[in-house]
Amino acid sequence: MLPLNTMYDIAWPDLAKYLLFSLGLALLLATAFVILLRRQVRQAVAELAHGQQLLKRSEESLSITLHSIGDAVIATDAAGLITRMNPVAERLTGWTLAEALGRTLPEVFCIIDTGSRQPRQDPAQRVLASGQATGLANHTSLLARGGAEYQIADSAAPIRDSAGHLQGMVLVFSDVSEAYRVQASLAVSAELLERTGALAKVGGWQLELATMKLSWTRETFRIAELSDALEPPLADGIHLFAPEARPLIEAALQAAIDSGTPYDMELPWIGAQGTPKWVRTQGSAVRENGITLKLIGTIQDISESHQAKRELELSLQEKVGLLNEVHHRVKNNLQVITSLLRLEATRSEQLETRAVLGEMQARIRSMALLHESLYRSGIFASVDFASYLQQLATQAVRAQVGDVAVKLTLQLRPLTMSLDQAAPIGLLVNELISNSFKHAFPAGRGGELKIELKALDEAERQWCLRVSDNGVGLGDAAEFEARCARSLGMQLVFDLARQLGATLSIGPAPLAIFELLFVYDAPSSPHIPTRPAPLN
Repeated sequence: MLPLNTMYDIAWPDLAKYLLFSLGLALLLATAFVILLRRQVRQAVAELAHGQQLLKRSEESLSITLHSIGDAVIATDAAGLITRMNPVAERLTGWTLAEALGRTLPEVFCIIDTGSRQPRQDPAQRVLASGQATGLANHTSLLARGGAEYQIADSAAPIRDSAGHLQGMVLVFSDVSEAYRVQASLAVSAELLERTGALAKVGGWQLELATMKLSWTRETFRIAELSDALEPPLADGIHLFAPEARPLIEAALQAAIDSGTPYDMELPWIGAQGTPKWVRTQGSAVRENGITLKLIGTIQDISESHQAKRELELSLQEKVGLLNEVHHRVKNNLQVITSLLRLEATRSEQLETRAVLGEMQARIRSMALLHESLYRSGIFASVDFASYLQQLATQAVRAQVGDVAVKLTLQLRPLTMSLDQAAPIGLLVNELISNSFKHAFPAGRGGELKIELKALDEAERQWCLRVSDNGVGLGDAAEFEARCARSLGMQLVFDLARQLGATLSIGPAPLAIFELLFVYDAPSSPHIPTRPAPLN
């Protein structure tokens, strides 16, 4: 066994080596740890820098978004104090972001009820208290700092972090003043249209062909005697027409759909409560590229006017009968007078008396013929003057000619003349025909009697009636004037021309040409039918 000191001497070098090795290992581990720690620190610094860069980019993106968005945006913190505003919000409120930061929302965002002018509840407090998104009530106005006022629409929502904790709220609002003005104007127009329709008893309707949805105005519901709570289908709307009218309205609707043909009809109608009515219904198509998209139209309650029209037609029918009877009796009485004059002429032995009575017959016959024309035509305010003149001249010539070969030539332009003009002109023509046969064709001499009626201007206001013959002529001018002074017939011709306000020219001598220039007086009264249209 070795001594202790010897053993110590042997172990000590090994221990020193062990300690040196341990110390080196510790230093190596410490160095590695420092290197790793520095690497982690650098990584953490890089991540922090990257995070800050991302945060900066996010802030820049948020700022760009807020500046670019068309709506106004205001954000607050959890206490309701303003933290952000975009330029649109600055413009509408009149506050800059620098001025608004840290202020409560009601200080900057002052809103009132448009109608009552009372303040609205603070949307920030409502959202922060409830934690729920909310919107402004309708008809809200924003009072800007400078005194301007805007109609606005908005919504507010809470801002939460990733843990769901409430961090604030964001308010988004926009200026809808123009839209509000347009909407208000449309509402006024719609109400005015509804009230006008009610006064005129005219309702409106629209049929969308894509959905076959039928829309009515309030007046249409009133005419139909239905509540406006629910609009009826098209089939129910058609069923409101009387049974005999349904095929007509169905055909009109189909034609409007197929080809865009508009319609305007008066048809019987039965309200939902069973009230019989008459309505005027109109419809037209809205088309695009040849395809009908929808039908629009009106329906008007014309029951009162239809009843008044019916009563008027009955009254007119009675008056037509009365006027027919009056003209018939006048014509018959004039024929009786003519017959009496003819009988008296046959009894007289004096040629002069018989001639006078014959002239009187001819004058009365012209008036009787006028009444007969009115009686037969059923038009009592005017007369077909060309037709009347043709009949008058034909009968006058037939009564005068006997065995004399006198040819009657008529060139008459159609003209509808008032009774006040036709009667005196008819008498005047009768006198000229009688005068022509008395003086132009003596001792059985033949010839031609010509009557012409023509307009002198394009407006057909100035007219000329010309009566001429190719008989012996008027002779010497002085002699003709003397004869006129003694002739009752010529005096009557001059008087009738003056009564008409017309100009009568004669000649030139010795030609027998009489021209009456007169201004046409159009009939003022409407046509009255002899048989009114059938009543339903």
